[in-house]
Parts: sequence; C-alpha cells; structure tokens
Amino acid sequence: MDQVFAGAVPILAVFFAWVLGEYGKRQASLNQRKEKRYEGLVRALSGFYANAADPQQREAFLEEWRITWLYCPDRVVLAGNRFLAAVESGSGTDEESSRAALSDFVSVIRRDLHRRSSLSGSDFAVYGVNRLPYESGA
Repeated sequence: MDQVFAGAVPILAVFFAWVLGEYGKRQASLNQRKEKRYEGLVRALSGFYANAADPQQREAFLEEWRITWLYCPDRVVLAGNRFLAAVESGSGTDEESSRAALSDFVSVIRRDLHRRSSLSGSDFAVYGVNRLPYESGA
C-alpha cells in the first residue's frame, strides 16, 4: 500500500503542475485577447472628444463595443453603457459629465486588465492637441 501511495504522489504532483500550467496559459491568452480589444476601444474613443468628433472613429468604437459584450465582465459593460449614455447626442448632459463617464469607463477597463490598479476615474484626464494661434487656418 505504501508503494502505491509513494508512486501516486509524483503522478499527482505532475498532474496538478500540468493543470496549473494550462490554467496560466488560458488566463494569459484571455488577457491578450482582452488587451487587444480594449486597445481598439481606447483608440476609437477619440471619436467622442468634443473638438475632434469623428463619425468613423465612433463607428469603430461601436463595432469593438458590440464584440466586448461577449467577454467583458459586467462592470465593464455597465461602465461602457454609462459612457455611451453620457455622450449620446441630445441627452442633455454637459461635457464635464461625459468626461467623468469616460474616465470611469477607462478606469474600469484598467482594473479588469490590472487587478491591483489603485487608479480611479479621476486619475484619467482627456488631453487633446489644441491649435496654436498661428495655425488658425487663416
């Protein structure tokens, strides 16, 4: 009996090591996929900036957004929905609430990718390139 137990321990150890390795590979693959999708979302966010609204970028964002419904956690979907509601034309919201919704959305995405992130929505600011006085086009 002791010989059977002694022979089973290494086999079980190898099996558990294999299971943990496969789990790690699966998590890495999932994170890579999420990162790629989130990158597409963040790049397309510029279509919603007040001074640079671009319908093509907005459409690119919405295409990526519809795909994220399949794999994003609930908190990301809800934050994205709040952002889209804030920027929806005719919603009567001001630019400040749209920026806050955007910052919260990015913060939730970051927490999904980096679980230990201590950044909050207020830590993300939207910057854009302003035209210099001599670039007025006149």
